[in-house]
Amino acid sequence: MTIQLLVVLVSLTLGLVVGVVLGRIRRSVGYVSGPALMLLIVIAFLILVNLSPPDLDVEIMSPEEGASVGHRYTIQGKVSDPSALVYVLIHPLSTNLWYVQNRPAVRSDGRWSTIIYFGTIDGEGIGDSYEVVALATDENWFLRKLRGTSLTSGQRLKTIPQHGSNIDTVMVRRTE
Repeated sequence: MTIQLLVVLVSLTLGLVVGVVLGRIRRSVGYVSGPALMLLIVIAFLILVNLSPPDLDVEIMSPEEGASVGHRYTIQGKVSDPSALVYVLIHPLSTNLWYVQNRPAVRSDGRWSTIIYFGTIDGEGIGDSYEVVALATDENWFLRKLRGTSLTSGQRLKTIPQHGSNIDTVMVRRTE
């Protein structure tokens, strides 16, 4: 069982107990909704648990700084916690946008890889420089949605979301 699942189960149990108690109080006071209060307690607990996420180290092992790449490249790296979600973003220096790539598959030893794309297959982007960023998060789904840090492949961003992890960056140049 992952820590996140355990946190959700504990918060739901705590919320249920408090909701039942406050539901009984509501009957005598008349203005507190038990289920609504239970939901607020669950949300508050999930947020508090994730306010200070542990530091995650993420590393890009390939490509190396200054490497020449083609349109398609298999990026490889490592993350300190294999249960973390890893995201890879590409920033063509000729634009102000970051492009979210396919999310890497993370193995049990923390190594990860995915295919990333530089420019288009018809040659757009040849000769351009690109910034490649890997970042990791252990935030649960709810908090990623709440904070706006949930990323999907193909998404275009003006800034990199802060996930509470170290990021690793390499600069590459598309030559073919």
